[in-house]
Amino acid sequence: MGLALWAASAFGDETLRISPRPGSEAGGLNVSHPALAGNVFDFRTCEAVLDGNRDFGLFRVKLAPPNASTSPAWSTNSGSCRYEWTYPEGITVRFEAIPRAESVELAYTMINQTPSPLRQVHLHTCVTTTEAPAFFPRLATGRESQLPPDTGDKDYTELLTRLFVWSGGQPLRLDRTEHARRQVHLSLLPKGGTPIEWAWWVNSPNTFDEPLIAVASHDGLWTAGLWFERAAWASSNTGDDRACFHLFPLFGRIEPGASVSIRGAFIFLRGSPETLRLRAHPRVEPGQPRSSAKKPPKQDQK
Repeated sequence: MGLALWAASAFGDETLRISPRPGSEAGGLNVSHPALAGNVFDFRTCEAVLDGNRDFGLFRVKLAPPNASTSPAWSTNSGSCRYEWTYPEGITVRFEAIPRAESVELAYTMINQTPSPLRQVHLHTCVTTTEAPAFFPRLATGRESQLPPDTGDKDYTELLTRLFVWSGGQPLRLDRTEHARRQVHLSLLPKGGTPIEWAWWVNSPNTFDEPLIAVASHDGLWTAGLWFERAAWASSNTGDDRACFHLFPLFGRIEPGASVSIRGAFIFLRGSPETLRLRAHPRVEPGQPRSSAKKPPKQDQK
């Protein structure tokens, strides 16, 4: 089932609200649901592009407002938001977001304009809960905190008790993984995925096998999450008041002059994480991401 068809038919008529986030350094979009006033997610569409363990710089995507005379800038038409950003190294990110009923349809295209192949391209997204009080975690203090004493005043690990990935068809709550609430920079790799060790993230031995991450509201009545056709990494930062979660879309190998596209969705609905998962699951058959190259991108042979 195609993404646009699924998005138009699976939900009701409560189209999500999106708008470019002023001053964002990561292509930020404000995302809200019309039936849950006062809750805004900062969806940072590109905090960084990585090739394996190498990043091309954090917080570089600084876009002018729509209709600005300077470039690069956001473009908004018929409710959609899009941009194109090129890193100095010659890597271009094209992004588009289209609001639908209780979801935002996402499309990323990565273009390799460097002289060499990019071997394992993935992209750092981020969703902060700071301005979404229905989801923002309660601060853990005193004996409740499982962090070292010098970091206990910034313990937002309660978020992990409501944050889910899926493995073997079953939900896996992040506070029940190996490191659990003892690690504020907790990350998980996909089952059988290429290991990634980058920045401050600590990989759990637990893995996921569905490219989906979702967080439930405190009252359990709402869920928000990210889904992509293929994902390289899932993680959460609970060491400061961003209290954010991430799912990195995986583009794989991109030859010089070639491009690879990935579809996804930011989903925000009434219901449980499993409701979100069941609705997201049939969208796209398992397979490789779409590529505009004449031949599909090959993965490195070890």
